[in-house]
Amino acid sequence: MSKGRPTKYDSQMPVIAYQLLSQGGSKREVAVKLGISLETLYKWEKDPNKVEFSETIKKGVTAAKAWWLKQGRIHLDNPKFNMRLWCYFMKARYGWR
Repeated sequence: MSKGRPTKYDSQMPVIAYQLLSQGGSKREVAVKLGISLETLYKWEKDPNKVEFSETIKKGVTAAKAWWLKQGRIHLDNPKFNMRLWCYFMKARYGWR
């Protein structure tokens, strides 16, 4: 007999998570898109029965950072791009100094 509620997890969730992260999304955005709490996302990342989800989130987080770095790089010469805001965001999200 199992305890608690049935899981909301399904095999499409890693795909959805990666799509959002690879476009610069955050784990919080992924949780909202999947209809789960951020705490549940963190639990699933550590769950040995959800290795595919955990690996996908790791790859997605790397892809998200790469997306944000690319935004700064490709807009260096764009006078309408708010480089100061981009730098602030990178400091806040990625601990830049």
